[in-house]
Amino acid sequence: MFEFIKSQLMKILFTFFALLTLSSTTSFAQQAAATMELNNIKCSVTSTGDLFYTPGSDYGTFEAPNGSGLKTMYAGNLWFGGISSDQQLKLAAETYQATGQDWFTGPLTTDGTASTTDEIEDAYNQVWQVTLEDVSLHIAYFEALSNGTVEVVFPDGYSIPDVFFTWPAHGDLNAEMDFSLAPFFDYNVNGFYDPENGDYPIFCGSECIYFIFNDKANVHSESGGQPIGLEIHGMLYGFESSDNTMLQNTVFLKYKIINRGTQTLENTFAGMWTDLDIGTAIDDYVGTNVKRSALFGYNGDSIDEQSSSSNGYGEDLPMQGVMILGGPFADSDNTDNPLPDDLYSSETQSYGSMGYGYGDGIIDNERLGLSTSLYYQNSSHLIYGEPNTAIHYHNFMRSIWKNGQNQTYQGDLIDASAYSFPGSSDPLNLSTGVVQEEIWDELTSENLPGDRRVLGSCGPFTLEPGDIHYLDVAYVFAQESQAGGEPLADFFDNRLKEARLFFNDNLIDCQEQGSSVGIIEESNASNQFTVYPNPAQAAITIDIKTKTTIAIAFITDLSGKIIKTFNLNRGINTISIEELSAGIYFLHAEASCVKLIKG
Repeated sequence: MFEFIKSQLMKILFTFFALLTLSSTTSFAQQAAATMELNNIKCSVTSTGDLFYTPGSDYGTFEAPNGSGLKTMYAGNLWFGGISSDQQLKLAAETYQATGQDWFTGPLTTDGTASTTDEIEDAYNQVWQVTLEDVSLHIAYFEALSNGTVEVVFPDGYSIPDVFFTWPAHGDLNAEMDFSLAPFFDYNVNGFYDPENGDYPIFCGSECIYFIFNDKANVHSESGGQPIGLEIHGMLYGFESSDNTMLQNTVFLKYKIINRGTQTLENTFAGMWTDLDIGTAIDDYVGTNVKRSALFGYNGDSIDEQSSSSNGYGEDLPMQGVMILGGPFADSDNTDNPLPDDLYSSETQSYGSMGYGYGDGIIDNERLGLSTSLYYQNSSHLIYGEPNTAIHYHNFMRSIWKNGQNQTYQGDLIDASAYSFPGSSDPLNLSTGVVQEEIWDELTSENLPGDRRVLGSCGPFTLEPGDIHYLDVAYVFAQESQAGGEPLADFFDNRLKEARLFFNDNLIDCQEQGSSVGIIEESNASNQFTVYPNPAQAAITIDIKTKTTIAIAFITDLSGKIIKTFNLNRGINTISIEELSAGIYFLHAEASCVKLIKG
């Protein structure tokens, strides 16, 4: 049986690698990249995980608003490190690849060596960009094929998108790779990815860019850290929407982090590093919103002036957030760890280092939130400047400066502070563990605006061989002209809250358990909610069976565009659809999807 599986898999892999060779002309030194444009945001990612920046370029790619030419972020990347049992620091961290690389393309072997080859690296120097419109048409075609209505529904025929054929669903068993890589829907339930027989990629959102990278292919010439053996599956995604302004101004990121190595790491941290350039880079401030588990950047004066690197936002000032929605799993302790008593009524059900899963009645599903934050300067300063050793990178994730001293609250040299510039966002005083009466931010510190980098980290946790962790991030943008007269800081805080609620209600299980918002079969929704009548004319009734609080639901058209959003309560809900034109739609609720027909 195993030989049969291998023979079938090799047929798939031959097609996969042949198509990669034909479709990609990049070399290993030149990372493949793709750009996503959704609503108000335009941004890119490379095959080695460089966010919003292509190594060797002069400008970042996170453009907001889309079409303005203005950017709020220059670059972003993942940092990850911990201590082995023999007290060795294992770490992978990149900024701009100015001195080398720590991340490399493709998956690793599962035989304990966590290795790869030049051929595998070259083959996976690829990013996969998929849209819900592609998937919706694919589903409709095979449904028409099953019903014998292809000539009616697809009179001009149908061509499967090229990216479906190159989707990295399977690894090479002969090369000791994991058989299951990128998730897919198995239409004919035979265990093999075959888009010609109805299979299709599974992902989150209306559009995604998928990429696979590792830290083991070569020495870590950027950080100087020792390799770990990490294989990371990244997915940058968003939701096209006509009426949800939060979704129009937010991009999501999910990492699936797999330890293919054989060592256990203690005091492990995962960090999201970001070079926040709010238009012109040299007049910025940064801060931490502890209650939202977010870092943010904003202009340090009343006007973002034009410069050689940017036309500037002028007086229409923006704020840019980097929010940790859910970090790696906290260490198991056979307990459902609670939130503090006064947070149970919180609209976010998370706070600082306490991410998703606290106090929900489920044992050992807790995911870390933003445990630490640190800012540093664009300089070679011996304490506050750019890191240049592996210890610096690891210490930065622990809120420790280059000289080995803890970050302190307001620089008082007494209270070690987990967070940089928390302002008034930490009423529980998680930052120091003691009561702090004075607000600490860049303004109260009387800092001069400048070119800042920020790092938000999750930890500490234990990384065991074979462990799988996730890291979910939201990049949230807001601008003065969107606020309708409300103070920008308050408006931005509310947008962060909306992104958190949307994630909690819709995206927790997205991809992690083989499901995806917008791409789930109706049968998977049967135990979540029911919809009737369907087809419908003026209204539909939705019966929510599992949710105990308000859920966010939305309806998309066949292209994946969100055209209606609304709240649902447990039990019976009546929703008007009179404004919809006749046609086929998808109703999404409780991380499931039902096809809806408007007559």
